[in-house]
Amino acid sequence: MFGLTKYTWCKKMCPSKVQKTVLNHGEWHKAGAVLTGDYLINNIGECASIKTRVDQIDEQNKSVTHSYHEGYIMENYYKTFYSTMQAIPKGDNKGCIIKWSFVYEKMNKDAPEATVYIDFMLAMAKDIDAYLCKG
Repeated sequence: MFGLTKYTWCKKMCPSKVQKTVLNHGEWHKAGAVLTGDYLINNIGECASIKTRVDQIDEQNKSVTHSYHEGYIMENYYKTFYSTMQAIPKGDNKGCIIKWSFVYEKMNKDAPEATVYIDFMLAMAKDIDAYLCKG
């Protein structure tokens, strides 16, 4: 698999952000897997729990799509929230460029834009990059 590893490894690579990830249903590395994660989403230690489902794994395009369910942000702010991560190999065969896209629908006009969560995912990606570049 193109880099879709056990989500529990994120705790090792991002210990300041990922508290735990639990497989609730299905199998690691498979579409249909349902996971629950606890995360510290900002510098003041605000914790968020969210359930996510792996909706699609596209080996050819090296992408994975998740939908988010349950948890504080889904119960209070968003009707739907999807993220797609794609690994695009660099031409020099030295790593990949990661393209991350988000699609979400707010529950109402007062719900916040998803920037805090997108910033969190970007910070996680930077931690993972730093961890992988060390090794």
